[in-house]
Amino acid sequence: MPQKQLRRILLYVSPFHAHGIPLDLAVGAVDKLAGIAGALATEGVQVEVFTSDRAARKMREQRSDVFAKCRRVHALPTSFFLDVGAGSYTQAAAVFDGTMAPASSVPDMREMLKDHGLTDNYDIVLSFFSETQFLKALFPTAKVLFFETGLVCHLPFRQFHSFDPFGSFADGSYIGRKTADDLSAQADALAGYMPILEGIRNMISAFSARYYSGLSDLHGLRAKWEKIYLVVAQPMGRSADKAQFPSAFELVEHIAATVPAGSALLLSEHPNFPQLTAAQHQYLQETYPNVIYSSALQSLYSPSVLCLPIVDAVIGISSTVLLNAHVIGLPTHSLGTSSYAKLNAAKDLSAFVSSVEHGVPPPSRDLQILDLIARYSVPLALYTTPWLKTYLDNVLNASDGELPLIAPPETLLAHYEPRPLPDRISKPERYLQTHWRSAPLSLAEPAIMEPPAPARTMVSKRRTVATVLDHFAIGGTQQVVRRLINMMPDTHWVIFVERRVDNEFPLAENCEVIEIGAIGDQVPDADRKLAQAVFAYHKANPIDVFVNPMHWRPAALTAIPLIKKIVGIPVVYWEHNSFFFPMYLARPELHALRAEVAEVADRVVLLSDYDRWHFATHYPKSRHQVILNPVPTLATEGGIVTKEKKVLIVGRFDPQKRMDRIVDVAVPFLRAHPDWSISVLGDGYLRQGIEAELNKTAIADRVQFLGHLDDPTPHFRKSAIFASLSDFEGDPLTFVEAKAHQLPIVAFELFQNTKLRDGVDGFQVPQGDTAGFVQKLSLLASDPAVRRQMGKAGQDHFRSFNNTDVAAQWSDLFDAVVVDAPFDPAPLTPPRAEILQREAIHVTACLHRAMQPRLDKSQKAAATVPKPMPAPAPAPAQTPRKTVEAARTVARNHMRRGSYGEAIAAYEKCVSLMPQNANLRRLFAEALFAQGERANAIGQLSVAHKLKPENRSLRRRMQKMMHPTLYFWRPHRPFVG
Repeated sequence: MPQKQLRRILLYVSPFHAHGIPLDLAVGAVDKLAGIAGALATEGVQVEVFTSDRAARKMREQRSDVFAKCRRVHALPTSFFLDVGAGSYTQAAAVFDGTMAPASSVPDMREMLKDHGLTDNYDIVLSFFSETQFLKALFPTAKVLFFETGLVCHLPFRQFHSFDPFGSFADGSYIGRKTADDLSAQADALAGYMPILEGIRNMISAFSARYYSGLSDLHGLRAKWEKIYLVVAQPMGRSADKAQFPSAFELVEHIAATVPAGSALLLSEHPNFPQLTAAQHQYLQETYPNVIYSSALQSLYSPSVLCLPIVDAVIGISSTVLLNAHVIGLPTHSLGTSSYAKLNAAKDLSAFVSSVEHGVPPPSRDLQILDLIARYSVPLALYTTPWLKTYLDNVLNASDGELPLIAPPETLLAHYEPRPLPDRISKPERYLQTHWRSAPLSLAEPAIMEPPAPARTMVSKRRTVATVLDHFAIGGTQQVVRRLINMMPDTHWVIFVERRVDNEFPLAENCEVIEIGAIGDQVPDADRKLAQAVFAYHKANPIDVFVNPMHWRPAALTAIPLIKKIVGIPVVYWEHNSFFFPMYLARPELHALRAEVAEVADRVVLLSDYDRWHFATHYPKSRHQVILNPVPTLATEGGIVTKEKKVLIVGRFDPQKRMDRIVDVAVPFLRAHPDWSISVLGDGYLRQGIEAELNKTAIADRVQFLGHLDDPTPHFRKSAIFASLSDFEGDPLTFVEAKAHQLPIVAFELFQNTKLRDGVDGFQVPQGDTAGFVQKLSLLASDPAVRRQMGKAGQDHFRSFNNTDVAAQWSDLFDAVVVDAPFDPAPLTPPRAEILQREAIHVTACLHRAMQPRLDKSQKAAATVPKPMPAPAPAPAQTPRKTVEAARTVARNHMRRGSYGEAIAAYEKCVSLMPQNANLRRLFAEALFAQGERANAIGQLSVAHKLKPENRSLRRRMQKMMHPTLYFWRPHRPFVG
């Protein structure tokens, strides 16, 4: 029979979760797909790719040339894959992994594929990170192979293994078919691969010895415990993994209760996908003193492999770690059903414990590993040779149950080189995460990591949306969230709050509140605390989308990337305030945090096109859209209410609301209008001082401070004018209530304002123009006809707001981010230059007012620094490094004294001697910036960033200098507008 030649190959990238890892981490898979396509295309093979539009986009983001050598990419809409499973991610994934029948027949599916240009005459279908049973049915004439990346990927080698036995070679396992007699018959042939096995063993030992010494909380285990078992709590993805234990926690507790006295359990989890909650960890360590958990260990990319040489045995779900344990001869016990489990000698936990105490690895262990290496372990370097085409030709011609050798021992050994490890790594967790590009990362939709538990007693909702608040009562953000909950009864809302309060809003049927404790600035790892709470809930009750409206809390901001990557669900960043709120609040660090979040979030929701223009300018990769806040449902009809000659002011007593302006406004206004009064609703820490200051004036008895009222409606109904004193707002809800009750509004200019129409339903006064503000109040107080006209226009405007549209926009957004639909932003119109200029001046003034006390304190501290002694003249024979150190000391002293010109000269000398030193260029840039040479400073930072492109601090500092409208103050110097 003539030998078949490979002509066409289809590379299938699953859009469903495998290993539970999100697509945007799949660096290794993308590199390998590009390598396979390039090697085969060079040999004249037609390479096509079959995947979802989302997966294709994500792969291009990782590597722009990933499909450069592919003849065609079939990027089908996500809806196509969902149709296979009747519209559910979980069901569709179950169809592809063979645990569920397809919703439509296989012939129908083949016709659908043909409509998208996919035929069934491929020689081989190579499936990345997915089971292959359904693909066999779709492509019956092709050999279907499962391309797996898990043999030695946790080690510093540039290779992986491929062609899983669950592909075309059997319904069972190729490894499982190899009996001890089969292996013994091949012993002589397999012995040639022994140097590769020894290389793996040596690398594991060196890897462990290098980094174990730095984990102080693991030292002394050998002295305390007779036996140490490594328990690997990996994600349980397949139903077979859950046959004995439905969760990793139950597995760990069973082992803790079963192992003999004197044995310790060293618990290890996947660092990006922890399986146990903080509460479960605490319970295990309190209940079982032999459970050891190292947080330092978990910060490394491959914590389990690190511990292999220091333990006696490994227990866990079937995983790569078990195979690596086999490599170095450790007893193992797997509760999974993959091919790796076939290597285990123990059949149950009691037999496993006995084998650890008394047994030794079976003599065929090395032969099993050598057989795996010979038939599975493929060095990436081989793809630069003609090897791949020849190998796949051999696969085409192999009989079922047999796999051809990857290569002869001498050929394989020549390409099987470990990556060198540096002598010292100061941050091993970061090194491993950025250098192990062959890691086993999958291409997954943001789907559920586990099938949902049916334990929920609530009525099943269309979507589950989670959000975070400090509490669920009092406040504009809380009111808006409450309205959304009531407007979207088909959505189940989960609100994670820092604390429960007595006056909490009543909970609707579609809402639940979960208290997680403080996540403030003083709480360590507050962002991780929030992410863990979301992850724990998601494991039992899957969440579709996470929405974060708490943009003023650093932990809530930095938790967004964690929730997106660790929980694996879409995240929406909802900012309902002015774009410049970090400057107004004198917290510019929030701008840097927002910069990291805005381009990570699946969607950014804003309140105006003005803010959207700022986001497009500063965060061009962000997916931003406008959704207005829902308005309150108010009973605006009814009997005629007589308006009293009263001005109403509503707001918190904090810096944003500028209640300190009350004195400057009330005194001249009430003197000019003795028949008018002012009512002030609200409370806060500044109230006492402002009230005391007003009591010193002659009009104090005509200003009522009424505190916080649960229902302010009677005051809106009776008052005649509404006044806002705020420095900034997002979408002020009080304006809506004022319009609903026919109150004309007088407010200081709010640059992103969407609710006040100047001259139509109120007046907008330039920020800081108190006299103009009093003048507009007086105009309205003196002219009832103007009040009625503006009040009527405001009420008509209120009636035009449509909460139904707002709810529909949110529902559409949730649907879009869940399936990651293509995003096409609406066109933008830049604001007028004079508006931007006025706001820049206003932001400067607000930031100046807030920061001046801190700067005064900083300047006072700087003035007390003793004058440094003059730097000694350098010795004639000084080396360049010593010369740089001396010049840097001189420059530092000049910076402390404010002698920026001298500092620039000293740093310029440093940079000329060491031009490749990014830190020196950064210091040089700071000196230039302090002197006012902003353009030169940006140039130096740009060079520094090119020298260290991974340095985020350099990038953020360059952004600060490039966008001066955001950063108006400099340490130890007066403000410069």
